[in-house]
Amino acid sequence: MNAIDSHVINDGQSINMPPNYKLYSVLAVGFTTFFGTCLAGGFLMSINWMRLGFPKKSIMTMLISCLVLCFSFLFQTKVFPSIPSAAISLPSVFLFMLWSHLSQGGLLKIHVQQMGGMESGWKVLGISILFMFFVGAVSVFLYVYFSDYFNSSW
Repeated sequence: MNAIDSHVINDGQSINMPPNYKLYSVLAVGFTTFFGTCLAGGFLMSINWMRLGFPKKSIMTMLISCLVLCFSFLFQTKVFPSIPSAAISLPSVFLFMLWSHLSQGGLLKIHVQQMGGMESGWKVLGISILFMFFVGAVSVFLYVYFSDYFNSSW
C-alpha cells in the first residue's frame, strides 16, 4: 500500500485527511537540477518516491541520477570538450523536469488535491547549494588526484 491509497476507512466511508508529508514539485526538481546538478534533482525525486511509499523507485532514481552525472562529466571533459558546458547541462534540466512530470506529476496532482503540502522554495534552494558545493568538492578532489587521466588523450 502506498501513500496515495492510504485513506482511513471507517464504516465503509473514506475520511479524506490531508497527507502529513510534503512533496517537491516538478519546478523544484528543475531548479535543483539547474543549480545543484542532476544528482540534486534526482535526490528530490527520490525523496518524493520515498514519501509516497515507493522505495524501489527511490533507489532507482538515485542510481540513474548518479549515472547521468557521471556521463555528463565524461561528455564535458572527454567527448565534447570544446562545447560549452551549458549545452550539456541545460538539456539535463529539461530532461529531469520531464522525467519528474511524467513519473510523478499525476501523484503530485493527487497530493495537492488531497490538500497535501509542497516543500518550501527556501529548502529547495538550500538543498541546491549543498549539492553544488558537494559535487564541486568531489570534482576538485577527483581532478587533483586523477589529473593525469583528465589531461591525457584517449
